[in-house]
Amino acid sequence: MENETHKTEILDNQIMHFHHVLHPAFLLSGLESILLRLHEKQFEKADDGILLLAEIYRYLLKQHDELIPLEEEIQVIKKIESFLLHYSPYYVKIEFSVSDQSSLVVPRTLVRLLESVASSQLSSKHAPLVILLEETDGQVVLSFPSNFSLINGEKLYKMLEEVRLQYSWLGRELRWEDTGYFKIFIPTAKSDSIITIPEQINQQVGETENYTGHIKKPIK
Repeated sequence: MENETHKTEILDNQIMHFHHVLHPAFLLSGLESILLRLHEKQFEKADDGILLLAEIYRYLLKQHDELIPLEEEIQVIKKIESFLLHYSPYYVKIEFSVSDQSSLVVPRTLVRLLESVASSQLSSKHAPLVILLEETDGQVVLSFPSNFSLINGEKLYKMLEEVRLQYSWLGRELRWEDTGYFKIFIPTAKSDSIITIPEQINQQVGETENYTGHIKKPIK
């Protein structure tokens, strides 16, 4: 019985890791849109979509350090913004107000949140969802007018809970508020800290009870 339970836990963790890295819903939606362009004989647009999707997944599948510069996340979410605009039913515009892109964040944080925000909020070609990304006081803030979809509204909250568990080891909780204008506060770290995180947290979302990682300062 214990062996079967252990196998089930391993399978569940593998499925969670699959969703964490591959974003299957985003991938399938993107491929469906590209196939539609091919069916409509819009070959150039299909080629552009394939190249853009390849660049996004090159980043998602890359073996990252435990923390990465904010700059790397911003580069890829700009690609996702373009892909969503041209190859999805979601219309998103991101405005940036970031003075220090060297701050460190957990890999794929903004990528995961952006896709969840886009799919959970109502938007249209004539009324795109405007998302402000700003960096201030040791945190990155994503903010946008709250206008939840009746179908996918809960998707954002589920993703927020998953990302919050990943950030728990930082000692600074990821949080959010909705007062008509939704804000997500993402904690950052500075590059002069060396963060050690067990692979368990990277691969097993929510499985933090065995965490023994710690923060080390460089030896002077």
